Amino acid sequence: FKKGCYTGQEIIARTQYLGKAKKNLHHLLLKQTIPPEIGGTVFNESQQAIGTIIDVALEKEAYKILAVLQS
Repeated sequence: FKKGCYTGQEIIARTQYLGKAKKNLHHLLLKQTIPPEIGGTVFNESQQAIGTIIDVALEKEAYKILAVLQS
């Protein structure tokens, strides 16, 4: 890693010095009839907010979801 100003510099520095990113992109499969909203919140089993829905696609009888979730 070299010092310099570029897009994503804070994320690279955080990953280098802390050893991990705080959020990751995940692929989820949701089997329900109601489509989830882009920008909606993802909750865990304890009903705590853990992420945000980025994109949704319908495939057969399930929704494929891209979501950014906390590590």
